[in-house]
This record gives sequence, C-alpha cells and structure tokens, in this order.
Amino acid sequence: MKLFIKLSGLLISTFLFAQVVSAQGHPADGFYMGVDGSYDITRFSHYTVESLTDREPTDDKTIYNDEGPGAGVFIGFRQSQGRFSFAAEGRYGYSFIKNTISATSELKQTNEFSGSLLPGYWVSNSFLVFGRLGFTQQMTRNLFDGITNDHSDTGIVFGGGIQLFATDRISLRGEYNRSTFNHQMTQVFEDTTTTPSTFEQVDFTNNFRRDRFQVSLISKF
Repeated sequence: MKLFIKLSGLLISTFLFAQVVSAQGHPADGFYMGVDGSYDITRFSHYTVESLTDREPTDDKTIYNDEGPGAGVFIGFRQSQGRFSFAAEGRYGYSFIKNTISATSELKQTNEFSGSLLPGYWVSNSFLVFGRLGFTQQMTRNLFDGITNDHSDTGIVFGGGIQLFATDRISLRGEYNRSTFNHQMTQVFEDTTTTPSTFEQVDFTNNFRRDRFQVSLISKF
C-alpha cells in the first residue's frame, strides 16, 4: 500500500509539472485519456490454506488458476525530446475473472488501481514503441467456507507494446504486461455451537502472476 501511495504522489507531481511545460517535442505530446480492454491469465505459483483445527490445509497451487476479460479507463501525460518519449499514467480497471471451486469457495478479482511510467522511442512520427513499469493495487474477494473476505494486494507491473497514431490526437495501442502479487490474508471463524463460543483462525498465503494482453483507444485532450 505504501508503494502505491508513493507512486500516486509521483504521478500527481508529474501532472503538476506538466502544466508548466509549454514546449512540445512531438505533436502528440500532452495530456491524454483512453479506454482499454484486456484478456488476463492468472497463474498461482504457491497457494496454501493453513488451520490449527479441522479445516483441511491445501497446497494445490492450481485451484485458482483462471483467465478472462478485463476493462479499464486511464489518464496520462506524455513529453518527448527528439525520438525519446516519456509518459506517466494512472488507471482504474475491473477484472471479470471469477474462479468458483464450490458453492462455498470462490476467488474473484474486482477493482484495480495502478500507476505506471512509460519510456518510449518514436520509430516514426506515427509509430511509438514503449515499455511499462509501475505498481498496481488489485482487489480480491475470497469466499471460503461460506464467508466472504475482501482484500487488496499491491504488486509490480511491467511490460511493453506499440502505439500507432491515426492522427496527432487519436491512437491505438497494443501491449503485453505482467503483474506479480504476494497475497496474505487471515480469516477468523466463530463456532456458536459451543458455550462459550470458540474461534478458529485460517491463514491464506499465495503468490500469483497475471499476464495481460491489452488493446487501448486513446485520445489527446
């Protein structure tokens, strides 16, 4: 979470600085906004559920592997110098991935907030190659034994792609990026059949990655 706050501050500083920059190195420089659609593939490299009592622990790292669509909106600022370009972006997205194990066990990915820095190189005036490096905060909803727990994980996002400009204001972007997460969560269950009530703690630990293939439609302000 602290890393995400720091990156958000960096993006805000970049946007404020951009307001006093008057010279443009490329006609497409300046503020822009866009919408995107993606196909996401989530793979777990490690997953455990540990309990001190009768709930069965598992190390099946594949149970939540899944894939599905996602969508988002973003805003950014670009500045170029010669053939080199640099941009900063903030994005809100939503994932439609929902992996149902049983009627009482499910993992769903929902809201996402991210910030990225995008260095790039102008191959021509209408063709940009770029990289992406940033942080993302992914919200997950974990249903376990009939109890729902919302949680957020901050991860690193990196990747790259190409951007084609139909005009100085309208462009289409295609990219691949990967995000990595280390998810830890604790859930407490109350057994009211005993007097007094007894409590059981279940600890979740998992590491997973998300591979994203994304296309975006972008318009300069």
